[in-house]
Amino acid sequence: MTPSIYHQWRQRLTSLKVFLVNKFWWAKTENESAVGTASVVTQNSYKTIGRYQICAELGQRGSTMVYRGHDPKLGREVAIRALLPSFSVTDDFHERFQREIKVIAAMEHPSIVQVFDFGETDDHPFVVMPYLAGGTLERRLPEKIYSLGEMVPILKRIAGALDQAHRQGIIHGQINPGNILFDDEDQAYLSDFGITQFTEATSGEGSQNAIQIQLDYISPEQAAALKAGDEIISDEKSDIYALGVTIFEALTGQLPYQSGNRYEAALARLTEPPPQLRSIKPNLPSTYQALIDRALATNPEDRYTTATHLAQHAEEIVSGRWYFEPITEPLPPIPASNVVTPSSEHSLSSQTEEAALSEKSIGRYHIQEELGRGAMGVVYRAYDPQTNRQVAIKVLPCVFSFAPEFRQSFQREAELVAKFNHEAVVRIYDFGEHDDQPYIVMQYLPGGTLSDRMDQNALNLRQTAKIIERIAAAVDEAHRRNIIHQDVKSANIMFNAAGEAFLSDFGIATILEQTPHSDDTPPQVGGTPMYMSPEQAEASLNKTTYQPDPRSDIYSLGVIFFEALTGQLPYPNPTSYATMLAHITQPIPRLSEINSALAPECQTIIDRVLAKNPADRYPSAGAFAHDVVELASGRMLLRRLTDDLVSL
Repeated sequence: MTPSIYHQWRQRLTSLKVFLVNKFWWAKTENESAVGTASVVTQNSYKTIGRYQICAELGQRGSTMVYRGHDPKLGREVAIRALLPSFSVTDDFHERFQREIKVIAAMEHPSIVQVFDFGETDDHPFVVMPYLAGGTLERRLPEKIYSLGEMVPILKRIAGALDQAHRQGIIHGQINPGNILFDDEDQAYLSDFGITQFTEATSGEGSQNAIQIQLDYISPEQAAALKAGDEIISDEKSDIYALGVTIFEALTGQLPYQSGNRYEAALARLTEPPPQLRSIKPNLPSTYQALIDRALATNPEDRYTTATHLAQHAEEIVSGRWYFEPITEPLPPIPASNVVTPSSEHSLSSQTEEAALSEKSIGRYHIQEELGRGAMGVVYRAYDPQTNRQVAIKVLPCVFSFAPEFRQSFQREAELVAKFNHEAVVRIYDFGEHDDQPYIVMQYLPGGTLSDRMDQNALNLRQTAKIIERIAAAVDEAHRRNIIHQDVKSANIMFNAAGEAFLSDFGIATILEQTPHSDDTPPQVGGTPMYMSPEQAEASLNKTTYQPDPRSDIYSLGVIFFEALTGQLPYPNPTSYATMLAHITQPIPRLSEINSALAPECQTIIDRVLAKNPADRYPSAGAFAHDVVELASGRMLLRRLTDDLVSL
């Protein structure tokens, strides 16, 4: 990290020492904070914030309240963090708030809580994020002691998010269980990269309470600065230390240092080594202590080099493999895409200038280039000056804009996907109209499509398995919500800069519970002929009633697998009619006739996933992906060889 970034974070944390230098103040406010918090919550509330309707208070953190809200434009629940009306902000706060939130909004990682929107209401700032129904780790800890095995999937996601931020020059500075959230699938997310802005901008008791919370998680070098009355600096190693404290708390049910009040406990880490886990929980394996000792090392240089390194060590311990030597460092980071960080003010200004030079705009979004077009939309790459990030905008063509059914379908796509909160589904940011043309603002994915990748280079089995596994999870999540995609194909699988796959284009998706049709109005058969299931093709050719079936999506995913294995589609024909007819009537192709080097197990999987009868296919996309992963790992082949030996 460059000195300029450190300087920015020093400025952000300067005011902490004003609150932290007197240990007697801590003892006093610890006894009074509950009363102060209750009065703020009951006396200050919003009914609406911007366009968002407030449904409930989720909890107060310092001078801010987190609300559960409803976005009427996209029909989805959101979480809104807003500065409470009773607090005021410093004169220079508004400009800095916008600048820093733009940096946070530009971060893209599946485990970072995304910023949907931000603004000010009555001169008070607010940030809009996804609503995660699973609550926080902080709320879970009083009721549950975690095993390290249970913590590993949480750590892997949080560590990935934290390292992504660190690579972009962003320090979290507030790692604690209250900032680890869960969705309804129990997936962990890291939140509140911008909370110190609110804390620093206010001087009331609420902000002091927020600082008290983080005092439990400060590193020894921060505690030394606290004791000396110096500036308290956050960096990568202090974030990793705070993550180590969080692990200790999850494993034992208590914080590592219990001396007196919070101030005294903070200073204890200067003179006392990390506590022994087994002195608190005697049944914990002794191998866990090595993890704690390194994460909570007094010398920052003795800690893990990255959060991912810590998570890898935790996984190694749980797997039973003894930690004899340093674990392999993570792979070198993939070069960042056009993301603006605090260390790149020049990039911010140049990107703003580029946007200003753009000839066209859609709403507040500055169009930069056309990415592609299809029957139901044109997609552009654009720049959003409010959040300082690149976005993709899908616009309904003029020819369809005057037809109510197309407008409703377009808005329905936005609402449908906006309610998703899956890491492998393209995110929806906004929806609106410009010159009577509806548009959808989405996550911009610069890595192109799977179709493009397969045209350029052949994929090996391991690469294919990784993509299939991730997209299958997204397909199953859609099916769990009774949504049938109907157009799963390689052109609708896109990649971000890190090479992670995303499922896109739910434009013709069907909601099962909303598909009753009379005989004279058969439902629309969606899909692309090359990827259509036999039942889709039959309904399309015969103009018969088609009842959407999740197994059609699984068939389409199987076509993608066939395409990746062989470099060609299973039924290549010159016309759509011939292609659809082939899906219905022609036998499943033999892989050995295309590539004799493929293992027989590949054909076994293809025969099941491309079965003509839906009942003969895999019951879920996840079950299909499981076999693909087993094949790619070699475990399926090993089982066959073992069975062959046994039969001899």
